[in-house]
Amino acid sequence: HELTHAVIYGLAPRHVPAWLHEGLASYFEPEDAASAAARLRRARIGVIPIEALDGGFGRLTAPQALLAYTQSLVMADVLMQRIGPRMGIFLQSLDRGQSLEHSLQTFDWSSARFTGEVAARIK
Repeated sequence: HELTHAVIYGLAPRHVPAWLHEGLASYFEPEDAASAAARLRRARIGVIPIEALDGGFGRLTAPQALLAYTQSLVMADVLMQRIGPRMGIFLQSLDRGQSLEHSLQTFDWSSARFTGEVAARIK
């Protein structure tokens, strides 16, 4: 987990949102993204807006943080399925201050399609 954080900081020390840091760290533990999605379905909270997960999770209650970490894993899994070995390029785009939308467009994708795929996994 912490090694993944270190690698991310090495590639992109700025502007990587908390959900992506935590999601990738969980992804490479490895956590099971399908089980995470099932936990979110059972919680029946819907999709937490990405903007709410951009900052750290320290301000959240323990149950909220658990859901934030869980959704972050699902989001990272969706990205890995689409971007895979090009994740470094994506991270470096964010590091340069590019928006999520702009960074996803590099891969012929949009934030709307990304969040749609996340929602489909959770529902």
